Amino acid sequence: MVMTYGTIHLFAIQLDIDFYLLVFFCTLASYCLHWYFTSIEQNFEGLRSSWNSEHKNLLIILFVLSLLVIAFVFIVWSKWILYFVPTAIATLIYTAPKLPLQLFKKLEGRALAKTFYLTSIWVYVTCILPIQIAPIKINKIVISYIICQFLFVYLICLLFDYRDHKKDNLNFILINTNKHFFKLFQIISAVYLITLAIFYTISTNLFMSLGFLFSFLVVYLSLKKSINTSSDYWYYFILDGCMMMPTFIYFVFLLFNK
Repeated sequence: MVMTYGTIHLFAIQLDIDFYLLVFFCTLASYCLHWYFTSIEQNFEGLRSSWNSEHKNLLIILFVLSLLVIAFVFIVWSKWILYFVPTAIATLIYTAPKLPLQLFKKLEGRALAKTFYLTSIWVYVTCILPIQIAPIKINKIVISYIICQFLFVYLICLLFDYRDHKKDNLNFILINTNKHFFKLFQIISAVYLITLAIFYTISTNLFMSLGFLFSFLVVYLSLKKSINTSSDYWYYFILDGCMMMPTFIYFVFLLFNK
């Protein structure tokens, strides 16, 4: 939600509050469905996994309630349905291996695709979707902003993949992301900084640029910690939280600049 609002504020997009409800409950429905079909054996036996395993009834209740809210919003805003179709398809592809159907098991652990899909879903919902619905003109500033968000989220998702490689039966596509993890991380980091420089040059938006830079430094300088721990607190609180950090820092700068 924070990332979505950041995009909407940055590009001065006017959207009804129903859009925020839709994003929130779509995210909640996706989360509940994914973790309902994830057993402890499929995941680390950490606090999050244990909690999800013990509260599966709550997950399915929240999933159904989310679907009801989503259906209501789509009845009011039927023109938004087509914009959310790519998200639904990508989410199903990501969650499909968890379903108790042998047909989808072949998708299990497709490392590059898994990471790409997860990052694409995140960036599509938080960046591309509000821009499409607005709609606003696609220019170099918009493109560089989306690329920055994608590369930053992708770096964090790579860390999750690296942590999970011991438990996942990974079938790598195109490249073994764990074998070449450090080289890939450095290359993507370099491309990210170049794209960030381009974004600042053409947008002259200092606050968002600093948000991107400081957030990247937090992730980059904590790399050693990230690859040497499997802590749920570290991954699902710190690293997950880092995804919204550029937007959070952006708003902090705006607040103190008033």
